[in-house]
Amino acid sequence: EAINSGETDQVRYGKRFLHKNGRIVIAEVSISPARDETGVAKYYVSSVRDITEERALAAQLSFQALHDPLTGLANRALFDDRLGQAHARVVRQDGNGAVLLIDLDDFKGVNDVYGHLVGDELLISVARRFEQVTRTSDTLCRFGGDEFLYLAEGLNSRAEAEQIAHRLLGVLTEPFSINDVHIEQRASAGIVIWDGTSTNIVELVQNADAAMYEAKRQGNGHFVVFTSDMRHEAASRFALVQE
Repeated sequence: EAINSGETDQVRYGKRFLHKNGRIVIAEVSISPARDETGVAKYYVSSVRDITEERALAAQLSFQALHDPLTGLANRALFDDRLGQAHARVVRQDGNGAVLLIDLDDFKGVNDVYGHLVGDELLISVARRFEQVTRTSDTLCRFGGDEFLYLAEGLNSRAEAEQIAHRLLGVLTEPFSINDVHIEQRASAGIVIWDGTSTNIVELVQNADAAMYEAKRQGNGHFVVFTSDMRHEAASRFALVQE
């Protein structure tokens, strides 16, 4: 109909086929008219091209662009996109969200004593445990190094954000066993809770970072909810170090 109406002179679309061996074949179907000297379509030429491998490669490249290569978790680019969408939903629908920044305690010691291969395996194991308690509506991200970000959506209270922090830190109480090495690993977390009035979403991660350092100051395995004075204290400490 699109061709006959003159809207287009070629139609392309994707189609899925089930091969007799059970695998899915994705094809690109192209249809063009063969017209006579008056422009009337006399018949149509159709071609079908197997693009299964192309689609798989495109999907792989897309995944790599948005996910951490070590743990397979979302990376910062995907997290920022999800955070922007979550903020827009909160502005429209009210409610609250939270960003948690989780930093492994004394992780450098693992790399120094057991080597980076064990350290990498530990990061993967930590990611798998965090995934076990990640809600389907939320986003778990490897922020870099031994830091993880958690985006919680649809919260009704501060207590719900604290419950999420309890669950995340709680999965680390059981020791890890990696290459016959038993490792006790804890983490500290900073929480920032926000609503539709929070206009600068870029600062949310910075605020969570400030709260995380306050949690570290209180001792390993703690979490702290951000308050505005923490940013001032963090800035003061940084200025003092620079001086």
